[in-house]
Amino acid sequence: MLDTANSTAIEGSVVIVKFYANPASSNAIVTRTLKKIGVIDRAFQGTMPQDGEMWKVKIVREICSGQCKGCFVLTPLELVDPGTIVKIVPGMYDELIKNKILFIFPKSPTYNCILPLELKKKLNSYRAVLVKLKEGTVGASS
Repeated sequence: MLDTANSTAIEGSVVIVKFYANPASSNAIVTRTLKKIGVIDRAFQGTMPQDGEMWKVKIVREICSGQCKGCFVLTPLELVDPGTIVKIVPGMYDELIKNKILFIFPKSPTYNCILPLELKKKLNSYRAVLVKLKEGTVGASS
């Protein structure tokens, strides 16, 4: 049984995203993996993601929460090897919906889970889709 109070927290969620170059904006690299734009926190001091890379990130905050406009502010945690990613489909996860955000919780202890793009494209009624990784799986110290 999911703890709905903690499981639907956006801030602090760890997810996998794919970054893209965005030369037309002050945000040089962005993601649309979460359905809502994601940008890197200006306070971030580590290695910057590059165009086409997949990263584990922590959601710092949501700008314009409760609305389709705005963005997620992200802190990159670690580069993800695409060969370690498992594309999950219905039956491989539990889900909760809160404030038009679909929270996906993989049932498998598999660390690197994402939804296939074809499935995500069908989820038009949500303002964001978050495949939340299990707590305590990021880095050696967490």
